[in-house]
Amino acid sequence: MRNRAGGAKSKTTMGIQDRGYYHEGADRMAARERAPVIVSIIGLTAVFFVLQNVVPGLTEALALHAGDAFRPWQLFTHMLLHGGVLHLVFNMIFLWWLGRDVERLYGTVDTLFLYLLSGLIAGVAFLVLSTGSSAIGASGAVMGVVVLCALYYPTRPMLLWFLVPVPLWLMVVLYIGMDVSGLVRAQGGQASGIAHAAHLGGAGTGLLFRVLDLRLTRLIPGGRARAAAAATSREASRAKRRGESARLEQAPRNLPPIEKVRAEELDDEALAEGMNRIRMDELLEKVQRAGRDSLTAEEAEFLDTMSRRLGGAGGDGPSAGGVSP
Repeated sequence: MRNRAGGAKSKTTMGIQDRGYYHEGADRMAARERAPVIVSIIGLTAVFFVLQNVVPGLTEALALHAGDAFRPWQLFTHMLLHGGVLHLVFNMIFLWWLGRDVERLYGTVDTLFLYLLSGLIAGVAFLVLSTGSSAIGASGAVMGVVVLCALYYPTRPMLLWFLVPVPLWLMVVLYIGMDVSGLVRAQGGQASGIAHAAHLGGAGTGLLFRVLDLRLTRLIPGGRARAAAAATSREASRAKRRGESARLEQAPRNLPPIEKVRAEELDDEALAEGMNRIRMDELLEKVQRAGRDSLTAEEAEFLDTMSRRLGGAGGDGPSAGGVSP
């Protein structure tokens, strides 16, 4: 990156290591580990698993039932229940592994909305497509989170069945394929005891959440501005503790890095420019982590445009050395 003051003044060159996120161990990793929504969901689900085993009739009352036993609240309460330790651990491990990155990208409000919406649609899919009489588990809600994370980090290495290393996109495709196959077999009378329809409903919600941009903070009037203000406040506090408040106080960091942000969408050119810088930082971080080849064509074009604009206007833009693999 180059910081040009113009005229005959000196030119200061900065590498990617001079950016705050380079020192990830002290701050960004800590922010990722906090993930209050993901931690709260895991904790609450664990509590209900214990209650299932000590409170008679709780599972029957909160499970999702088809037919006359259906109650509207079951579309949400079934997510709190699990059929055994392995069922619980499998879901919560994937939520912990991938949900924290989704929360870092989308913030607390939209992450919680995604989880609940995925679980809701999963429940509806079970009622409409499944041949089973009842269902429990957070698998549908977790699938929504997993699919959304895969859309941002498709090449992230994962262990299929905790044994075989595969990229995240391939793991998702395989799981979806097994659910489609399982649903077809169930429709033919070969029930497996697995709510394949719910899994597919959650996965579809994760995809549509990204494609249609279903963030609650965007759908609610003024929601994005409030979320941006809250994020700015949080980042300013963290930056002040690091002694870097002057640079970070003007813009939030917890918005999806792939989103195109235009000034006319926010009616605030300064905030839009700040968010573009945030996206630039996210993409530089991606390059530092996975190399420039990991960028999409649109991301590379955006980064090059920002580099030319900031380099020519005296901004703190990325240098060629800053975006090398």
